[in-house]
Amino acid sequence: MPDLRACAFLAKTARDALLSGYQRIGLGKEIPEVISGHAADGNPTRAPHLAIIPLSFTGFPYADGHVLGLAFVPPRHSAILEEESFRKVLRTLAPMDETRGRRVLTLRTKEGTPSGRAFSIGLSPTFEPPAGKRSLDPAWYTRPSQTFATVTPIAADRHLKEEGKARPEELAAQIASACRNINLPEPEAIVTDNHSAIEGAPPAYPSGKSPAWMRWGLPRSLASRPLTHAVIRFAQPIEGPVILGAGRFLGLGLFRPLDPEE
Repeated sequence: MPDLRACAFLAKTARDALLSGYQRIGLGKEIPEVISGHAADGNPTRAPHLAIIPLSFTGFPYADGHVLGLAFVPPRHSAILEEESFRKVLRTLAPMDETRGRRVLTLRTKEGTPSGRAFSIGLSPTFEPPAGKRSLDPAWYTRPSQTFATVTPIAADRHLKEEGKARPEELAAQIASACRNINLPEPEAIVTDNHSAIEGAPPAYPSGKSPAWMRWGLPRSLASRPLTHAVIRFAQPIEGPVILGAGRFLGLGLFRPLDPEE
């Protein structure tokens, strides 16, 4: 499976597959806005839409940050995952593999993708967490908590103007604004850092002499966005998932509840 740093490319590939699935079942002109992320006029929607997040081996001793699966996260109160058209898309994209005894959705990068970013993986769609697969349990991301820490770095909503000591304050202000944008209360404390508080999660930026593959892979629309990890604390427990920032629909800015002892 790909490294967590490829999650945005992996999520984009999964979204492209969903769009092609609607084409294949004859609904290419009727793709729900919540799936496509685009309004009827073709412009990016301002409404909440489907986020595709990585479920990774993080937060455990010896975790190495590789991706074990993906989760489709619809907006709160959306029933898109229950709609027959969506399930038909999944059945179309994931034919039955008789040797494995389950449906398999194969995701591949486009031809010409640099070898360090190329992947071909098979995923088995399911609406229930697989038994015995702790890292694939959504509860790691959804349970109520006052404190959350990033598994994947936040891509800033706006380019930063400040330098030096003022830069973390500007990042924190953007994170507070990002919470308000998705109707979360403003955190009472925000700490930004290059490193994650979650074991196994890669830093936002590698050291200067690190090879290129150790950087987070970002689509062109996010390539110039500053990245940061963060820990945020709310006055009262809230339910996850918490996903913030410009890359939230492609798996960036994904938080996980952080227990006080962690």
